[in-house]
Formats: sequence, C-alpha cells, structure tokens
Amino acid sequence: MNTGNITIKQAPGTRTISSILLVIICMWTQFGQAQTIFCPPNIDFELGNLSNWEFFTGSCCPIAVTPSGVVTNRHTLTSGNNTDPFGKFPIVAISGGSYSLMLGNDINGAQAERARYYVHVPNTAGKHVLLYRYAIVMQDPGHSPNDQPRFEVEAFDSATNAQLPCSHVTYVSSSSLPGFVQSKYSLGTPVFYKPWTTATIDLSGYIGRTVAIQFSSADCGAGGHFGYGYIDMNCGLFQIEGTICDSAVGQITLNGPQGYQSYEWRDATLTTVLDTTQTLIIPTPSVGTQFAVILTPYPGFGCKDTLYTTFTAPVHSSVSVNAYGDTTICIGAKTNIRAIASGGDGPYTYQWSPPKGLSCTFCDNPTLTGSAAGVYTVIAKNILGCTDTGYVTIGIDSFVKVKLVADDTICGTQPITVFNALSNNPPGKTQIWNTGGGTIISGGGQSDTAVVQYTSTGAKRIALAVSMGECNTQDTADVFIGTSYVITTSPNDTVCPGATHQLNVSSNSPNPISYNWTPATTLSCSLCNNPKATPFTNVTYTVYATDNLGCYDTSTVSLTVDSMTFADFTISADTICVNEILSLRNIGNNPEIIGYLWGVDSGSIVYGAGTDSVSVFWVTGGTKKIIHTTYRGICNTSDTAEVFVLEYPRPGFEIPPYGCAGEPIMLFPMAGPPHFKWYVQEQNIADETYRDQYALTWDVTGTKKIKVVVNDHHCVDSFEKEISIYPFPIAAITIDNKNPICIGKELKLKATKGDRYIYGWEPARVFKANNQPDVIATVERTEGYYLQVTNQWGCTAYDTILVNADACCDIPVADAFTPNGDSHNDRFKLINMDRKKLVQFMIANRRGQIVFQTNNVNDSWDGTFNGSPLGQDTYNYYIKYICNDSEEVVKKGTVILLR
Repeated sequence: MNTGNITIKQAPGTRTISSILLVIICMWTQFGQAQTIFCPPNIDFELGNLSNWEFFTGSCCPIAVTPSGVVTNRHTLTSGNNTDPFGKFPIVAISGGSYSLMLGNDINGAQAERARYYVHVPNTAGKHVLLYRYAIVMQDPGHSPNDQPRFEVEAFDSATNAQLPCSHVTYVSSSSLPGFVQSKYSLGTPVFYKPWTTATIDLSGYIGRTVAIQFSSADCGAGGHFGYGYIDMNCGLFQIEGTICDSAVGQITLNGPQGYQSYEWRDATLTTVLDTTQTLIIPTPSVGTQFAVILTPYPGFGCKDTLYTTFTAPVHSSVSVNAYGDTTICIGAKTNIRAIASGGDGPYTYQWSPPKGLSCTFCDNPTLTGSAAGVYTVIAKNILGCTDTGYVTIGIDSFVKVKLVADDTICGTQPITVFNALSNNPPGKTQIWNTGGGTIISGGGQSDTAVVQYTSTGAKRIALAVSMGECNTQDTADVFIGTSYVITTSPNDTVCPGATHQLNVSSNSPNPISYNWTPATTLSCSLCNNPKATPFTNVTYTVYATDNLGCYDTSTVSLTVDSMTFADFTISADTICVNEILSLRNIGNNPEIIGYLWGVDSGSIVYGAGTDSVSVFWVTGGTKKIIHTTYRGICNTSDTAEVFVLEYPRPGFEIPPYGCAGEPIMLFPMAGPPHFKWYVQEQNIADETYRDQYALTWDVTGTKKIKVVVNDHHCVDSFEKEISIYPFPIAAITIDNKNPICIGKELKLKATKGDRYIYGWEPARVFKANNQPDVIATVERTEGYYLQVTNQWGCTAYDTILVNADACCDIPVADAFTPNGDSHNDRFKLINMDRKKLVQFMIANRRGQIVFQTNNVNDSWDGTFNGSPLGQDTYNYYIKYICNDSEEVVKKGTVILLR
C-alpha cells in the first residue's frame, strides 16, 4: 500500500498559517477504486490530540503544524521563498499565507494523496464565497486518460456528503489543458505546470453549515510518472483591498484573484464596465464605493462568479530596498549580492534581473558567477503590491586562461611537447611551469610551449600556472612514460603452395601487447600473436606490436613457396559391380619427374602401381575412397574420389506353396534394385519397377513356376519358386423333409460328401452337431442356413438355403380391444384357426368369475356379461384346440378391455 505526502510551505519572516482546520487523510488509490485508510495509530491528526505538535492561531481557526515541517512521508510542510523546479513559480502563494501545502512530489510509483479542509460558513446574511489557491505540476506520458497523472478538487456538505455545484474540477495530464505551460526544465517525459491559480466556491446557500473542500493528486496508474500540487487557503470570505502605495499619487489598485481566463470589473449596479484586466487602477474615490469583478474560469473548470468589495478607506503602504554587493571579480569567480527590504506590509518578494549568472532570481541573496560586467536590478514587493528598486554594479577584471595539450604516452626517453592551446593571453602575464621531475630542454618560462624529457618511466603531470593582476588560473596535462621493448618473430621458411605454416611473435615488454599482421588475406587471424599462414606465392608478413601505453615495435617474416604438384585424376565409372575392373588415370599437368602413390581402400591394383594410371577391383561392396598423391621435393598434393561397389543383387519374393483355382493368391516381392523382370507361368506381369505386392489367379489346377530377374547397374541376379493350384470342394444342401416346416420341430439337412472334407453349419445354435455332412436342426423361425466345406488344401466352398417356417400349431391373440361401438377392434376373437378344431374358448375376470365361454370358432366376446358392459380391466383367457387332427394344444393369457 502506498501512502500520500503533503508539503506545507512557509514564507520568510512569519509563521502565520491560513486559519482553516486541516484534516489530513493518508490514502491509497487508483482513481475509480479509492480505498481510504487513516495514518498509523500513533499519529492522530484530529486537532488537539498531538502532544508534540505546535499550534498556531490565525484569524479564523487553529491548525496543527510540526516544527520540523514534516507531517507524513508524502504530506510535507514547506516554507521559504524557493521556486518549483519545473515551473519556477514560488512554492508559497504570493499574497497568501506563510505556508503552502505540497500534495505529492516528483517521485513516481503509482502513489496518490488527499487532503481535506473544513470551513464553517458563518450564520450571517449576505454572499459567502470560499477562496483558495492551487498550483499543479504533472508529467504527460501519453497514457490513456484513466492512467494519466491527475489533480482533483471537490467540495461537499460534510453532514450530507452532497457535492456543491461547480465545485468539482479534475485536471488529467495533457498537453492541451487550458492555463498549463510546458516546462523548459524537464528531460525525457514532458512536464506541464499551472502556476498559482485562484478559484472560488459559492457558499451562500450553506449558511450555518460545515463544508469540506478536498484536494487529491495521483501519479500515473502504470507507476512510472508523477503528478503533484500546491494548496493555499485564504481564511474567511473573499475581499478585495484598496491599496495606495507611497509612490503612487491619487489612485488605488484593486487586485483580482489569479488564475482565471478573463476578468470584468464593473460598478456596484453592474451596468458600467471599468476594466477587463486582473488589476484595476482607478483614482482614489472620495467616499465609500462598492466594486464588482466578474470571474470567468477556463472552460470545464468551474463556474462564472461575481465578487464584490467596498472601498472604505485607502490603505497606505510603502517599501524600501537596499542592495549590496558592488564589486569587481574575475571571469568565472563567484560573489554574493543581497537585497534587504523594509517599510512594513511584509513578507517581501524579490526579483533580480538579468538572470544570467545568478543562482536564483526570486531570492534575496543570490550567488553571482561572473561572466560580464554590468548592473543587476532587484525589485522588492510587499504583500500589498508596493515596490521599490535597488541596483548592484559588478565589474570584471582582466583574465587569463590556459589549456595544456600534450601526447598522453611517450616511450623511453623520447621528448614530449606540451603547449597552451589558449595562448592569446594579454601582455604582462606571469607563467610558472612545473614538469613533475622532467627536464625542459626547450621553451618553458613565459613561452606557450615546452619540450620536456624524462629519465624515469611512469605517470607524470605537467602544470602551467598563469596570473595577471588579481586573476590567475592553471591547467595540467597527464602523460605516461612507457618502457621501450623489442619483439621477436619466427624465422623465414620455405613452404608448399597452400600449405599451413605457423607464425609466432614474442616480446620482452612487461605490459600487455596487441598485434596487427599484414597482409591479412592468407592468415588465420591478423590480430593474434600466432596466426597460421597459407600462402600460394612468395610473401613477406609484417607484424606491428603496441603495448597498452602506445609504445610499439615491428618485425617481418618471409615465406618462399616451392613448386606445386597436381594430383587430379579421373575414374572410368563411379558405380561398378564386385570384381569389375575400374581404371584410374592422373590428369594433372606435371611436366617434371614426379612420384605417384595410389590408395584404393581395400581394393587390389591389377597393374600400373607407381605410375599415373592403374586398374583396380574390389571383392566387397560399399563406398570405396580412392586417394591419389603426387610428390616432388618437399611438396606433395593429394586428390580424392569415391566409387560405389555394388554387391550382386539378391532378389526374392514370398508366395504360399499352394492355392485354390480361381482364387487370388498374393505375391510379395522383396525390395531390391531398380529393374525387375517377371516370368510367371500362365500370367503376365508387365511392371519392371518394384511393387510391394501382386494378386495372381490361376483357373487351371497344377504346378506353376514363378521367376524374377533383377538388374542393378548391370549387376544381374534371379530368383524362382513353384506353387500348386488345387480345385475347390463341392458344397450343396438338400432338405430331407416332406411335411410342412413348423417352428419348434426338427428338420434334417444333408451336404454332398467328399474325401477329407471339413463341414461347418450356421447358425450353430439350431444344430445338434454342425460339423457333419448330415445334420438335424431345431427350427426357430424363418431364416437362412449356411454350409461351409473345406478340402485338405484349404480350398473352401459355400452353399445357403432359406427355411420358411410356420407356427403350425399356434394361434395369434390380440393383447387388448376397445368395445366402444366405433367398428374398430370392438370384439375379442380367435384368429387363423385353419387346420385347427376349437375345443373351448373361455374368459374370466380377476376374481375367477367366467364372463364368456364358447366352443364355436366363429364366436367372439363383446366386453359384456349378462348383457351389461364390463368396466375397463385386465381379463384372463383360456383356449383349448386340436392341431393337425391329432395334437391337443392349450393357450393361456390376458387381454385388456379399454373403454
């Protein structure tokens, strides 16, 4: 949590505080999300509860102020006549109290602060206006408005918290704020400031109430930019005073409050415009006179207001200022000048001009840095605006100047020249040279140049002091006397063209050495002490060595390049087969006698060893590296090439040992060389490139031959296999049953028999045994039966038959009926009684009472009993009948009668 900081600033010579009760609330806020907390419990800001605070009483009410000036870490009491570092306006409001309240500071950190003043409006008739002053300083980082630094003023009734009309003003940092000026004293992010501004709040409607005016300031929401403000309160209601300064004759000055966009002075009836400036200067009225000023704020920052004042009697005031400090100084020297004002109506403010060379222009005792002779003017003003002027005369004596220039490093006993670069000093100057142990071998004395020699090494300082009259100056030049040293390089040598040769250099210097070799084009590095050289022509390398003091030495190394040999050769083919002869021949231009050496990587040279042409073969496959070297004298050259030796291809494929006539059989070739040729009995495979599979079909039984020939860069090989093709078995189903096929009855089926056949019947659930040629099935419904027959070679045949089954002895019965007379499902009756003889049809209710019975197959029940309709319920039925003239069947169940 961040806390706020308020600064109260005091004017010199007084400790009177604007008499409005100040209640300070420490606050952490992001605007729109304010959270107010009170300061630590050991500090109570309620008036009268601070044992270590001093109390000051103004003309209205007391306020508590610490002697040290610090209230909290961001709320600070300040005083004095200093100016704001960005706006250069006084930190205490002119013609205000002795203190100002600084809310915040120029330290960023997403901090916010708030101060609140309470004003009790007198219980008297008339117009009551609250007058306050403020100044604002804010950076403008260009964020969105919600994240910009800001300053806010608002007033409200302390009892109801109701906001006062035209009292809420919010300044959000921007380059276009009215009344704001961009600071010339900021670096980086622009800073805009609003100097001391006076604002009013109409309190006429709040007689007898206590009104709170609240000030808030905040840094930017991102935490990187600041915003702060100053506050000064005038005690009581607004009053414009008439003032006659002793220097003025027959006139008075009426000063309007600062900070408004425009002013309009009128008479008491508001009919006559007297002036439109902030200050009204008029002849002194002979009688009491009332004046009005209409104040217009900047748009959006308050409401227009009219203030009145009555001139009763002129207030005479005078101010007298004495200025001290007339003197003559050298250019660049410092002196203090001072102004002391007197005459009453203090405190006083001061303004010096011209500002050049002054440490401050609004203080009474600035420090002057001499740059040119002239007169400095100071204007002293009291709080009523009366002024007086004082003068200080500054003279500038003759001046001398010096700036020594010299080489900063000298090696060994080498002389060093040092001279004054500002040599246009006036005649009659006095010069003293100090060489710090060196000997001046020429110049020096009154000369602007000296040549100095040292016999010892190390840091030296040469000084030249020049004086004339009361003015004097001096300058120094620091030099370092280094130690001479010698570098040693590797000896000259002879190398082969393109060969790498190591160069080395060493030094007897105790200091770090840096090196630079030239030419650098054939060196591995040019700034190291041991580069590798790869020359192709004769070359002399030069190395420059420099130590950290600038002392240097140089040396050379010469390399002579011997004659070059050429080892380029050709090969008759880059791919061959195992045991195939390969020819190699040197094609380099080697006119002189030269030696040849061939390395053939596990190969065998057939003939030509030691000559420029050889023949070679390999008995193993793979990539073979050939190295050919030519040599003469100290130089030799090598060339390399590669040849790929192919193993003879090993073709192959996978196919089952036998298959069935007319059935596809899959052939799976092995991946191999790029060229294939197939020979398949009774088949044609036209592909000559690799495929991962083929489907072959033979309709004629017997033994079939398959052969493949592969060719890899003229390396040829073949592979072959045989496959036997067998016939399919016979699969045929016959039914051994002349009677109707009834559900639940057994049915005999037969298959064609064959030698070593394997049978399978489906669905297996209906068969007592389903792996025999003759089987018995229990019929469950109309469905298809399936037969699979496999011979001893795995060839399989199939047959199917559809069995149409009837429920021969069962009769269908409805689950419910609706005897409602609509001719739809009005009766419960028997259905499909063909080839069946009814013995008894009976229906009973839940209690077992028989409500209907018959043995006539054409009778049906209409849902009544003894002629009366029965209610909706579930009833039991019992049916006995004879099926196929022999089998007696009983069927029981329930039926629902629906109404």
